[in-house]
Amino acid sequence: MRFIGMGIGRGIALGAAMAGSAAAAQDWSYTVTPYLWAAGQSGTVGVLQGVPPANLDLSFGDIFDDLDGSFMVTGRATRGRFAITADFEYIRTKDTGDTPGTDYGTATVRTETVMASLMAGYQIMASPTSELWGDIGLRYWSVENEVNLGAGTQPATTVKGDGQWVDPMLGFRGSYEFAPNWTARGWAYIGGFGAGSDLMTDIFGGLSYAFNDRFAVVGGWRYMTVDRTDGAFVYDVSQNGPILGLAISF
Repeated sequence: MRFIGMGIGRGIALGAAMAGSAAAAQDWSYTVTPYLWAAGQSGTVGVLQGVPPANLDLSFGDIFDDLDGSFMVTGRATRGRFAITADFEYIRTKDTGDTPGTDYGTATVRTETVMASLMAGYQIMASPTSELWGDIGLRYWSVENEVNLGAGTQPATTVKGDGQWVDPMLGFRGSYEFAPNWTARGWAYIGGFGAGSDLMTDIFGGLSYAFNDRFAVVGGWRYMTVDRTDGAFVYDVSQNGPILGLAISF
């Protein structure tokens, strides 16, 4: 009877431990990462019919001179094999360049961009050191352009325009812990498909270093493009540059 009792007791203890582990595995975990993306910008911006689009050329080296303001944060919640990811960016920049033709001289372009994304993810594969997720969701854009055109054959003028749209998007993100506390991370998304923009891409690759279970520093390079034309409104812009953030997990 003693051995039976011990077996039953151990079975109950093991069952309780397994139940506790299963419950823990199903708890939500959260990570919030405020970050800075020092992205250069290039492309074409247009706001008014009859006024030529202006060229945008903001290099990485000029970003701190031409950046008027920014706020960026991303968050991710996971539970088992499911995840929800949100990303928010506010960026205000200015740049001066040339316009095509002789109607106007230089153009000073001020752009205010809000980008907000929400995605649902499913874990496709996982090992003790790596994981791969498939994500699908939406990205909201709000872009306000102000173009100050210098005099050419036409007198100087200032034009403004704005656009708002939503891009469907999908892709993958993954990670690989290649050494204690060191993890390679990346994502690749594509979207738009003519529903919002004609095409949107978003690619990131980088590394993170975990100080402990709560704090990690994340750095890498991000490349993003978006091509939206709606009547006279044109926003065909690519952005790329380094990212640095602090991930806070709880």
